[in-house]
Amino acid sequence: MTTRTEAGRPLFALALATSLGVGYLPLAPGTWGSAVAVVLVSGTAALTRSEAGPVTLVSEFSLLLALAAIGLWASERVVAAAPSDPDPGYVVIDELSGQTISLVVGLALSAWTAAPSQEANV
Repeated sequence: MTTRTEAGRPLFALALATSLGVGYLPLAPGTWGSAVAVVLVSGTAALTRSEAGPVTLVSEFSLLLALAAIGLWASERVVAAAPSDPDPGYVVIDELSGQTISLVVGLALSAWTAAPSQEANV
């Protein structure tokens, strides 16, 4: 069995899987990955939640699915490059993706429940 050298590591997949290096932060890297999701969603919420927002809800969910698919691809590449650790702690794209999905769905549902009812106008 041959081992991969540092040059043989999938650097692009590693950058994605670690959320651009966030997974290397000390003490609870998964929590840091989730924190990136909070910053990402709160930073884009003003653009997507305004009435003249450029991104529709369908587009937003499509981007979320793309993020999850890219994260899955990157995670598989990183784990395949280092099979001795089937669940490396520095791979935090799953936390980022999952937290982003939860936050966006929560925001969408809160906007839907806060919308005025048509029955009130009757």
